Amino acid sequence: MPVTLQNWTDQSGRFLQPRSSDLVQIDRAVARYRQAPGYATLRDLAAAILAWRAAKGAWHTSIRAREMAELINLVKAEARVHFPQAGPRIFSWLHCEPRLSMLVEDTRNFLTRPDQVVVIHGHDSGPKTFRLEAEDDDGVFREHNLMSPLRAPRFCNYTLSVDNAGPGFLMESVAMHTETTPTSSREDVLRTFHPISRRLFTTGQLSGCTFLMRRNQGTLECAHIQPGESWANGYELQDYLEKLNLPGTTIYGRKQYRDARVGIIGCLKDGLWNVYAQRYHPPGKSYLGVDHILVNG
Repeated sequence: MPVTLQNWTDQSGRFLQPRSSDLVQIDRAVARYRQAPGYATLRDLAAAILAWRAAKGAWHTSIRAREMAELINLVKAEARVHFPQAGPRIFSWLHCEPRLSMLVEDTRNFLTRPDQVVVIHGHDSGPKTFRLEAEDDDGVFREHNLMSPLRAPRFCNYTLSVDNAGPGFLMESVAMHTETTPTSSREDVLRTFHPISRRLFTTGQLSGCTFLMRRNQGTLECAHIQPGESWANGYELQDYLEKLNLPGTTIYGRKQYRDARVGIIGCLKDGLWNVYAQRYHPPGKSYLGVDHILVNG
């Protein structure tokens, strides 16, 4: 018999095994949602399922895996009505909320975790609401271990984008520029710098680009310059920018991150700027490390 909100306890208990404390929390959340269906009680139910999932590890091995999968699909269907901003990605949304809080409040700790990589999609310069989303289309309910689909996931990848469907935070966006050529002057390059007005900023991923940072009358300014058609590769672009002797400028480019892809996030905390570059391997988006590229800029 298919699982419904009305028969959940009977169906999920048909093997008569003792119910764990996490499963009991799901039972209670199902009952509350049945009594008062709506936004708040649906979030509570989804959160209870996430807590069970986190405690269970490889949830597919559970004796209640089929019933839980059906309950998960029921919650996704209900979310289309009561949580439309997330819809069927409600689990991804709720999973990402504490991750986004960590990214905002403890940026270094978030980026230095080897089990998660953030792929950043750039946008025009200026304050934008960037949203964090689990890259997995099924939220956190798909296993990532290539050796066995029944094991717990080894890592989780995220995307940070203005166009995502996920929890968001207002950050400064630094646009990418392609107009720098071998005939560009120092003044031409300085005109690409963008002043940072928010306490967090980001830019599109680096994959041959050079990122520049400097203080201008107490304000941090940044520029993201792509090689474009004028340069054979990112190394040539970085060489040229370094020869311009840009005053008080920190330059981070291909010479530092080599063949990796890079996501950059800067944060202002206690009056100090810290800018981090998370490196990852492009094919599998596997974590390579973090460079602390600016301190107290």
